[in-house]
Amino acid sequence: MLFAIVIADAMRGADTDLWGHIHFGNIVLTQHQLFFHAPSSYACPPGPRDWILLDWLGKVLMTLVYDVSGAIGLKLAKFASVAAMMVLLALGEGETGASLEVQAAVLMAAAIAFVPQMQFRPVLATYLFFAALMAMLARESYGRRAPLWLAVPMLALWANLHGGFFAGLVALGLYTAVCGAQDLAQGRGTRRTVRLAAMTSAATLATLLNPYGLGDWLVIIPYLRNPFTLRYISEFRPLLMVMADFYRAQRPLFTFVSAMAIMAALFVTFALTPRADDLALFAIAALMTATALYAVRNTGLAVIACSIPLCRHADLLTDRLRAAPRAVAARPAPAWRAFHAAIAVLAVGVAIRTGLLSNTLVAAEQKPVGAVAFMREHGLHGNVLCEFGWADYLLFHDAARAKIFIESIFEAYYPHQVQSDFAAITYAEPGAARVLDAYPNDFVLMPTGSPAYGLLMAQAGWRLIYRDPVSALFARAGSPAAALAGVPRLARSAPPSVFP
Repeated sequence: MLFAIVIADAMRGADTDLWGHIHFGNIVLTQHQLFFHAPSSYACPPGPRDWILLDWLGKVLMTLVYDVSGAIGLKLAKFASVAAMMVLLALGEGETGASLEVQAAVLMAAAIAFVPQMQFRPVLATYLFFAALMAMLARESYGRRAPLWLAVPMLALWANLHGGFFAGLVALGLYTAVCGAQDLAQGRGTRRTVRLAAMTSAATLATLLNPYGLGDWLVIIPYLRNPFTLRYISEFRPLLMVMADFYRAQRPLFTFVSAMAIMAALFVTFALTPRADDLALFAIAALMTATALYAVRNTGLAVIACSIPLCRHADLLTDRLRAAPRAVAARPAPAWRAFHAAIAVLAVGVAIRTGLLSNTLVAAEQKPVGAVAFMREHGLHGNVLCEFGWADYLLFHDAARAKIFIESIFEAYYPHQVQSDFAAITYAEPGAARVLDAYPNDFVLMPTGSPAYGLLMAQAGWRLIYRDPVSALFARAGSPAAALAGVPRLARSAPPSVFP
């Protein structure tokens, strides 16, 4: 268990949105503000304050942890969340009655698949609660009465921590529908169906216990259908497309391969050893697998949903293929105890080696550290059109004086024209030069060598004032910034990107 937890938690890079989560968590805590309208954007036209933070409580908790204990506190909180999720997943696997060997193999495969999913984000709450829900449904499916009433307060809390609560409601509804259909077909009556339907209804109503009421529901579907989000946010791309991109870039694929293996193995073992008692669990796993193939961000949910029934059917298949009956497990010998101790020591070593107890948190993606330092050095501030993933970094470090074009936290709320204009600059599309003049942009900050960088270099109205291997900063020609002595400053190396 400990080794699986450490593996699942092994990635300790600061996610792109971490700066934004802390920034907006601070706003909620200090200004008691829950409704927004382009709070840091100069490009969005005025409008009503009806933008909401689906994960407001998740941001607040992350901010409190960071304020009290810094980066190491965030690491330990993430480790605790991953540990709780893995324990709940193991409890769900235990309900299947599968051999410990099968459970351990599936748990380790899941841990490897979780590595890129376990990030410093409120989505950890979704993985944790979804694992708890699947463990309860497994207990119910495999013959023991589960405390499903816990789903009601759990969904109420979940709806305030992260928008992924919708996956929990879908899982509950599908479980109820499949079980009801089975009971009806087998003439068992409707008692279980009524109980499950009442619990699902109560859990659904509980999700309305949030500062936004039904607004939490109404914003999810438009958010998932937003063209800018689907195009620009990589985690909304299909799983197989992301794997193909990783393969072409010669980046490691083993975590995705492990996830795909779990999903494929469930379908194969279920087809070879079909059972009716966990058909509802299989239906949930099939649905989550489809959502993972549609968007890579759902891979963690698919792995959780598939792991429990996979244990059951993999164990049934191994029993069928085994020549002799399964031997009764003997009391662990001293050699096994020594082996377990060695695994525990190895797990602790891996946790320390991967920086669990370090107060340094390296950014998962490089940030414009040098450009921001250059702006501070020369007292430069104003409206900055920057790379999408850098907006929260700028706000975190200079929110009082900087305005940005579009925020990654609220990107789906922006008018489509603003979204398309931003994309035109980013990808140097036709009409991009018009965008530079149509908005009151004071600076443009983009990755060195990007299409936007090439576009700005070709514009007579803009001048390069700072560049390093990561970022390039442009100012309007004729502005005080463009007239600074010693510009352009061309740095041969970029400062390391770490949080904060």
